[in-house]
Amino acid sequence: MTLSMSTIPIGIFNHQVTHARILVVDDDPDAVQLVVRRLQSASHKAHGVHNAAEATAFVAEKGSPDIVVLDVDMPDMDGLALLTLLRGQTGSPELPAIFLSGRMRPDDIAAGQHLGAIYLTKPFVGTALLKAIDGIIDAEQRRTIAHNEW
Repeated sequence: MTLSMSTIPIGIFNHQVTHARILVVDDDPDAVQLVVRRLQSASHKAHGVHNAAEATAFVAEKGSPDIVVLDVDMPDMDGLALLTLLRGQTGSPELPAIFLSGRMRPDDIAAGQHLGAIYLTKPFVGTALLKAIDGIIDAEQRRTIAHNEW
């Protein structure tokens, strides 16, 4: 994952603020709009689509997102299958994902977690979504630093 970094001077130190490219996939247009606006208000680059076909077309045209936020219950393809498809399409088997779903069945939650995704339920709290995004970004930065250490 390559994150967009901005450096903001704070005192004598520089503080890096990371802005992730986030793809939001949900068949509910209101949910897409709400999530995209919330992510953009936190300075992330977010784009919303409404189904698997739009998601794969967007990724084919624009490249892999840093993070994908998906609904589980969608009519054409569920979010679990779509995540697997996007990971294959991007060549990124560990593409970070957050499931944002009204389905709270234990088997859905377990399936999402088995894929290494974070599972949040609707209605969602904006701060919980942003905290999950920040956690993914922090983990990626730690992996990059550890990889580059000598």
